[in-house]
Amino acid sequence: MRKICLTLLIVSFYSTVALGQTPITIDQTSSFLDPSRSGLIDFENNKPGTSEWHLTQPAKGGELEGYAYSPTDQVPSSVNKGGLLDIRVNTVYASYKVRMFRMGNYGGSYATEIFLLESVFPGKRQIMPSPDPANFNVIVPRWDVSFTLKIPESLMECPSGLYLIQLTGLDSAGEERGQRFVPFIVRDDERPSALLVKLGFSADQAYNGWHDAIGGLGQSIYAHTSKDGKKALKVALVRPHDFDGTASLQHIIGMVAFLEKQGFDVSYTTGVDIDKQGFLIPQKNKAVLFVGHDEYWSKAERDYVESAKKLGVSLIFWGANQCYRQVRYEEYLGMPYAIMAGFKESWALDPVAKINPALATTEFSSAQVNRPEFYLIGTEFLTENQLEESNPADAIIASVADIVMQDTDVKVGEVISKIVGYEYNSTPTLSQLLSAGISNLRVIARADFPKKPPMEMTVYRAQPYGNIVFSASTINAVKLEHPWLRKLLLNVLTEASQTTSSPWKTSK
Repeated sequence: MRKICLTLLIVSFYSTVALGQTPITIDQTSSFLDPSRSGLIDFENNKPGTSEWHLTQPAKGGELEGYAYSPTDQVPSSVNKGGLLDIRVNTVYASYKVRMFRMGNYGGSYATEIFLLESVFPGKRQIMPSPDPANFNVIVPRWDVSFTLKIPESLMECPSGLYLIQLTGLDSAGEERGQRFVPFIVRDDERPSALLVKLGFSADQAYNGWHDAIGGLGQSIYAHTSKDGKKALKVALVRPHDFDGTASLQHIIGMVAFLEKQGFDVSYTTGVDIDKQGFLIPQKNKAVLFVGHDEYWSKAERDYVESAKKLGVSLIFWGANQCYRQVRYEEYLGMPYAIMAGFKESWALDPVAKINPALATTEFSSAQVNRPEFYLIGTEFLTENQLEESNPADAIIASVADIVMQDTDVKVGEVISKIVGYEYNSTPTLSQLLSAGISNLRVIARADFPKKPPMEMTVYRAQPYGNIVFSASTINAVKLEHPWLRKLLLNVLTEASQTTSSPWKTSK
């Protein structure tokens, strides 16, 4: 077990234990694809792994749950090095204990333990929130802070990454009961890293039907995951994640492990972080990797990512149905970014849209917003681009001419089994692509369907720097189950590290 690398603040109690590791020099000039270099991620993933991060008794009915918010950064589920992270826990158990893990490869175990807190916290039943009729009945928990983490300044102690707090409830006899995760991102807003990985916390909360089993609350921006089938127009970002506390984040843990196993020089971010300071991307990163079902973006995030592309940053969309809907982040009860507005089909009810329809929280491709995602990605999600989740489809190799297909050991016409997931992307018409300034898009894999648009995996070069924009176009890409997908991702990242001649300089 690793020693504690954080300062844990509990009311007036302070505890600090030094990590005791020898710092090494980080080579920030090397390619992020050189697994032989002695860099931060290599150093981190040589630490001992553990399988004990898995939950043995998931608490899924409101028995134990929590969420994270940084009072220093003023964002949910994300904190910069040196910052504070408030953890708010609600539980019916007499007490609970705390462990924390960083997700990576760690010898194939996917996690290393940051700390195990020997003392326990007294359980507390927090006050359940009521819908706010003055703000579209949004439901926002404002729970008391249970404990606060002080993230160290040292890169070697807690590098940027995906972290999971594991809560374990204890009954009055001290026996272990239900368990739950509280996920968060540690950022490093100063250190350049060649590859920035964005994790879709906002999309996770959009689908989150979080509720308290006793109080009977339930609210997402989808009818099928909301109480009584009544979708919300606004949802809280400061609330527990659904299911075991990680929801869709569970699906990308394998991707995180894959990236870090290669020794890639990576850092991590969220959509809220990009909304707040996405102007930093061209200053710090060669490429941005958008993972999985990254559906919900704010206008500011879209603006910053488009600017980064123009300045030579490569964009890798490794999933599908990404950048599909525009949302807006809002302050609530003194917490910036506490809620997310997503009116969708009810966009006319959005008071902001009444003043400026282009800011409507609906599809980017709508007549109101008029910013279809293919202008950025090269492909688009259509409402009919859906398959049965239990029945993925095969794809066929359409071209091996592009450099990203080099040494992938496939031929044109070869079948790649079951990589097209329940949602996928297609290309627009040639005239639409040309209107977006995309003249060199190449389809490298395709799946045709009798009564649906095809799935098309694509790559193009942005101008003027030749940085690549890649669209995997299938939600199943994140699983990396097929060897060809793993090799393809390595090639895409290699090309992303080599094609740019950007000045890597911009201003807010």
